[in-house]
Amino acid sequence: MLHLTTMTAVARNKLHHGFPSLATDGTTWWCAFRSGRTHVSDDGTVEIWREARTGRRASAAGRDARPRWRRVARLRSPDPALADLRDPRLLQTPTGIAVVATGTRRGEAPGCRTFLWTSTDGATWDEPRPLGPENTWLWSLTHRRTDDRWLAVTYPFRDTPAADRGAELWLLDPVRAELTDPREVQPGRLPNETGIVDSDDGLRVLVRRFADEQSMGDGTAVLGRPAPGDAGWTFTDTDLIIGGPTLHRLPDGRLLAGGRVRDPEPRTVLWQLTEDDRLVELLALPSGGDCGYPAMINTDTGVRVIWYSSHEGPTGVYVADLTVD
Repeated sequence: MLHLTTMTAVARNKLHHGFPSLATDGTTWWCAFRSGRTHVSDDGTVEIWREARTGRRASAAGRDARPRWRRVARLRSPDPALADLRDPRLLQTPTGIAVVATGTRRGEAPGCRTFLWTSTDGATWDEPRPLGPENTWLWSLTHRRTDDRWLAVTYPFRDTPAADRGAELWLLDPVRAELTDPREVQPGRLPNETGIVDSDDGLRVLVRRFADEQSMGDGTAVLGRPAPGDAGWTFTDTDLIIGGPTLHRLPDGRLLAGGRVRDPEPRTVLWQLTEDDRLVELLALPSGGDCGYPAMINTDTGVRVIWYSSHEGPTGVYVADLTVD
């Protein structure tokens, strides 16, 4: 069903690049990702890259030596106490694009705060504004087709006073930098990273969970959908441990899921999400080691996907174009 046709390394050097996001206005493509010394470090910044309009695309068997993407901006946390800026999410706005990212602090006094930046061209950015409650980590976004609004999913940062909450679904207004109308998504076992999509039969979520509160090890992910009559959610266990989960709707209504699995080595996988809430593996992206966090956008010829991986040595960000049967 999915076939990789082209692949490009966006950024791959001595730094750790990861947790990427994609956006397009139909003409220009942008991506955003965290860059720092290591997977977790107090120098994490968000880099904004724009696709160059010249240069050959590489085949799946190799890559062009000429770069197709160029960095146009770098964003830093506005709070020095929350210096590690992570998990950027790009979205279109009426006047340009926005990026949401979370500044974090670990150690003896952990904490986090999500911020929102806006831009008309992707290169010059307005001053960041706080978004949502403190110690609440915004993980994913989806565009609701019925009313042209954005939905966001957050989870509570562990080891903080917010940690007893479940994940929460919000309405996001990127112009006002507001999260409103929270709705809990609680499948148990400390839910955190959550993919979301607006499907033809309603919202669907894919939730990563910890195994238990004591070990904080990974538990199996669950698929969820709203229960009838606004009575919470119904969940189905995937029996898979999935990191960095994402969900995506194809133009014909079929649903894709993505994330990192270990079986036993880490790899980044795309699945089809069936109507009866099963995940059927379709494609393993070139990946290994520290990897995962795929994000997808439909194109005229299929799907464009971005992810990060250390299978070639340095931890870098990759973009591929896929055809869909």
